[in-house]
Amino acid sequence: MEKGFAMPMNGIEFFAKVAAHEEPALRALKRFGRTTGRMIFSLCSVLDSERIAIGGGISAQPALIEACREGTHECFTSEYPLHPSSLALTEPEIVACTFRNGANLIGAAHGFQEKHPKIELS
Repeated sequence: MEKGFAMPMNGIEFFAKVAAHEEPALRALKRFGRTTGRMIFSLCSVLDSERIAIGGGISAQPALIEACREGTHECFTSEYPLHPSSLALTEPEIVACTFRNGANLIGAAHGFQEKHPKIELS
């Protein structure tokens, strides 16, 4: 745990610290972006993805999406863990899901409607 963080902390408090340019929060966000970038890099080594969409409530935070873009770009332009050109990988675009936090509900409603077409959802 890094000094400067009172725990527990929710997302609203954390991103307020990011917006205030507090160093511990900025470092934590950068670490999150790097970790997510590594995961995206790994996924791209088995999936041919042109775009990765990040959803959920946290995707409403532009700083988080940007940190994920930077972390992913770092992996695709460095020697981590193999050079991307040796794997014929293309760096994907990182975006926020269109429906953000509502995506899971829309997906659930769509799945329900496919299974029960006679029931109308309002």
